Amino acid sequence: MAKKLPEKIYQLHILLKRSKPKIWRRFLVTEDTTVGKLHKIVQEVMGWEDYHLHEFTIEGKGYGEPNEEFDNIDSKDETKPLCTRSAEVLKSERE
Repeated sequence: MAKKLPEKIYQLHILLKRSKPKIWRRFLVTEDTTVGKLHKIVQEVMGWEDYHLHEFTIEGKGYGEPNEEFDNIDSKDETKPLCTRSAEVLKSERE
């Protein structure tokens, strides 16, 4: 049986603050991209080698790899699709 293709594709833009000249990347992700997968994609498009801890903050909640130094990171949520949370954020911003 053929794998179901994602229905939606999102274009993301990353801009590094305080960089001169500006350093940025634009890339596409599918609707089923998880935060963990997004981390790997960002590492690749930026040419980084995953040497540092990471954390994505969405609506004040941290998502990333667990680490004893940072007790606010919830690693369980890194496996959920990113677009679910993004849609919730966009919906709340429009209301």
